[in-house]
Amino acid sequence: MRNFDPDMMAEFAKEVVEAFCLLEFQFTETYRYCDRDVSVFVDGNRFYPLGFSFDNISLSSNMSVDSVAMTIDNTNRVFSGILLNEDVRNKPAIVKVGVRLTDGSEIVEDLFTGIVASWDIEGDSKVKVEIANEFILWNKKTLRKHSASCPWSFKGSDCKYAGTAITMCDKSYDTCLTLGNEANFGGFRFIPVIADQQLYWGRTT
Repeated sequence: MRNFDPDMMAEFAKEVVEAFCLLEFQFTETYRYCDRDVSVFVDGNRFYPLGFSFDNISLSSNMSVDSVAMTIDNTNRVFSGILLNEDVRNKPAIVKVGVRLTDGSEIVEDLFTGIVASWDIEGDSKVKVEIANEFILWNKKTLRKHSASCPWSFKGSDCKYAGTAITMCDKSYDTCLTLGNEANFGGFRFIPVIADQQLYWGRTT
């Protein structure tokens, strides 16, 4: 459960609070924006006015990929220029929420912290950005699957065999061992041995 500052919640309860949202993108440079018409200063940092809205917020209490999708104004094409100038994927991003008190001070809390998962420039006026938590890094496809046989082409750049044998390799570890090239064997030779075994993880007996 997320706990917010009691003073902030008290201001929300009055139903006359002036609330605002903040965005912070930690790219090569840090870019800070607010959804107000004037800048907001938090901890000495200036958040510049920029139109943005939230399209979808997906949060869960279990170990899943939480995400925040938003649309950012790109009328002047400044933000799209930032995105095109560097690879911003997996760079940190923070969504903050704040309230302005009657004395002119502000209370700000981090609402969502994650990384830039994707972005898309839509026409000349909008940029779609999705921020996801770090569980999204687990959702990666492997470049190749585990196999008992070697995937390399015989005498290829990965195989690196430079001997005089001309017989085509059968991709087995035994053949690679016979040719004295076992250091470059690309398969997982123990898979057949454990394929039908019952494995116990974390047990010592």
